[in-house]
Amino acid sequence: MGFSWRFFLLLGSLTIPAYGHANPSFDYAINGPMVFRNGFNGGNCNGCEWIIAEGTIQPDTPDVFKKFLLRKKVSGGISVKFNSPGGSLIAGVRLGEMIRAAGLFSEVGKTIGEESSFDPETIEEKTRAEGICASACVYAFIGGKTRFAEKSKIGIHQFYDARALLNDPIAKTASSIDRSTDQLLTGILLEYVTRMG
Repeated sequence: MGFSWRFFLLLGSLTIPAYGHANPSFDYAINGPMVFRNGFNGGNCNGCEWIIAEGTIQPDTPDVFKKFLLRKKVSGGISVKFNSPGGSLIAGVRLGEMIRAAGLFSEVGKTIGEESSFDPETIEEKTRAEGICASACVYAFIGGKTRFAEKSKIGIHQFYDARALLNDPIAKTASSIDRSTDQLLTGILLEYVTRMG
């Protein structure tokens, strides 16, 4: 099933609101915009380095991620570790597609540690903690070639336009065009999930 990116971008205002909080450790605010940093545990092994992805997925998060990958010269074979309450649905899908295209893995967890003395964008992990990947984050998570979420939370729910919900949740705010858009978005999500395996 093909789709138009122009139409897909028009849907970019759809967000899935934040869902809960992860353990209150380290100094990232997961309800702030998603940030990317390097994580490592001091070892010399597969899995000893990863990309930390913490915060709310914003419409520009895929662009921020692309710049991070280019700046850090990241190649396949490492993991993106998510700790996120969700955010922009379309940006979550785009982020997942980028993760798959780069040959990266995905996991859920919180990195607790200290900034490296060699690179302020690198966190040396001191302990592992439970993370959360909810709402739009799940679509980014499933982009990983392999996925891992031990002792962490994954949550998903229906998508909706927050503007209608906040103004008057029981008002009839949807038009027939809105319902058609919902059906198209559902088809896009089904195609994406199937394609990601």
